[in-house]
Amino acid sequence: MNKIKLMLLLMLLTTAAAAQKSRKKLPVHFDAEKWVEYVEGDMPLVISVPHGGRVTVDSLPIRDCKGAITGVDGRTIELARDIQHYFKKTYNLVPHIIISHIARKHVDQNRELDNKATCGYEKNEKPWHTFHNWVDSALNLASSNGKRAMYIDLHGHGHKNQRLEIGYNLGKSELEKILDETYKHGSKYHSITNLLKQERGLNLKEAIFGEKAFGTFLVNNGVPATPSSQDLVPTKEELFFSGGDNTRRFTSEKYPNVFGLQIECDSSARSEAKRSNTAKGIAEAIVQYLNIYANTQIEAAKK
Repeated sequence: MNKIKLMLLLMLLTTAAAAQKSRKKLPVHFDAEKWVEYVEGDMPLVISVPHGGRVTVDSLPIRDCKGAITGVDGRTIELARDIQHYFKKTYNLVPHIIISHIARKHVDQNRELDNKATCGYEKNEKPWHTFHNWVDSALNLASSNGKRAMYIDLHGHGHKNQRLEIGYNLGKSELEKILDETYKHGSKYHSITNLLKQERGLNLKEAIFGEKAFGTFLVNNGVPATPSSQDLVPTKEELFFSGGDNTRRFTSEKYPNVFGLQIECDSSARSEAKRSNTAKGIAEAIVQYLNIYANTQIEAAKK
């Protein structure tokens, strides 16, 4: 074999190795019943999908306590996979994703066990523990060695306004006070408390309504959202989801390097026609947010 042919062969082998690396497959975990799925990631981002599942089980009771909500957040699993696909294709990175496939009528994965998660039915607790244990494991991996990590709890809403609702565990009245600079923190723990503890120069108003707020990044990437600098606070007449038990749990003091939020996606954003654009907009907003607040340097993968 002459020198030129040897060089060409080495180039082909190097290219093949690089291609193989770019097609790396990270572990995907299921419980024995396949009620919960965990796609292991390799970046400081954890996305949970608690209400997209449709699997019903005859042997499990139906949640029937007062105030129990059993509806499905349609196409949120598909949206999470679209976000995953966009990250893989564009950045050669994979977020950690935890998906509940079991129907909400059996277990509400965005409620604590003492807050209607299973309505007291012990038989329904197993998938709850699996889901939350895997979110815990993913966050510990994503924030290992002192790294900062972002947590997103992904939902779907049926409200009239076609925009994403960003939940920091702060209601409309609290958002208005933050905007007017009259908000008193007290002992309330919102979902970016840990971020503000580490980013000493960042105040809450700027973090939610500023040019570098997550909602603002979403709007700049073509995805309408509130709160943001462009769409400050929903009016008193407008419905708004401010966050839930998952964001309270997984951005608490137990996870000092984790900050996050709940995303409630409107039906249009989750539609077949718009879902890929929504996934792209969310992913690009996440990249901007992580590069600023998690000190990452995420760049598009070289083709």
